[in-house]
Amino acid sequence: MKPRYWRIFGLVQFVGAAGGLGGLYWLQDPIGWGLSLLVLLPGTLVAWPFSKLGHAGTDWPFWTVYAIAVSVNVALFGALSFLVGLRRKSK
Repeated sequence: MKPRYWRIFGLVQFVGAAGGLGGLYWLQDPIGWGLSLLVLLPGTLVAWPFSKLGHAGTDWPFWTVYAIAVSVNVALFGALSFLVGLRRKSK
């Protein structure tokens, strides 16, 4: 994919993580926190069991949800970008 799409993707990931951390720690805003988890959704579904809310026996800080979610989203977007590139080359 074009670098422009990677920049847009990076901006969305940054806004999602920054909004979540800002809503969770500084503003104490559950709506902003929930929206950020929705923006980071594919990665959030993978990261949720590692959070204190997703599993009662986990002692990891809650910010690790964002680190895992963004990492998973980058991996998924990279795989999608690779597949799109293969498809375009085959035509």
